[in-house]
Amino acid sequence: MFFKYLSRNTITLVVATIAGIGSLSLVNYALKARIADAQDNALRQTIVNLGQAFPSSNYDNDISKSCYIPKLGVYSNDPKVDTLMLATKQGQITGYILISSTWKGYSGLIRTMLVTDSRGTIKAVRILEQNETPGLGNKVITTDWVHSFDNLQLSQAQLPYLAVKKDGGQIDEFTGATITPRAIVNQIRINMQEVVKDLVNNPHALQDNFITCSTAQGDK
Repeated sequence: MFFKYLSRNTITLVVATIAGIGSLSLVNYALKARIADAQDNALRQTIVNLGQAFPSSNYDNDISKSCYIPKLGVYSNDPKVDTLMLATKQGQITGYILISSTWKGYSGLIRTMLVTDSRGTIKAVRILEQNETPGLGNKVITTDWVHSFDNLQLSQAQLPYLAVKKDGGQIDEFTGATITPRAIVNQIRINMQEVVKDLVNNPHALQDNFITCSTAQGDK
């Protein structure tokens, strides 16, 4: 018997350590759940704030719960598709909401939300996260620049059209700050060409190339 050779103090210490680890695990689990809930609520509010660009009359589901992630290796690594969400009404897809990340910003990570209708027409682009230079690159969030993408059709989401003007395209860049808008424009173009085009034109794309977020979390 192993415990026969342990002192009472040692046994107490072992039991206390195990209890502490268990308590810490419970706290960590609860904290992760609270963070996930806060992120879901923030995302719902961002979608609501789209207003007439993508009104709530377009869907009757909880978009944040219609959540998918791409299978490994199906799409580009940069931009990396973090999450795909579906807007549906009476069981029919009415829109796609794509969250993706690129590390090609001037200061690194930029996360965007791309919203299209079921035909792939862009209804909105929003910047969810960025650390670009104030007064230069961060004009992507302090001006109405993101509206440059509004109502662009899937057929326009290709070179040379969907690029910054310095690269021969139609989207404005900022004086002294080309890297940030270029990174976002390229991010949106690749998302449109690889992911949205696939979803619009291939009826099996969702089943073949994505898994549900709940399944992915269960695999961890």
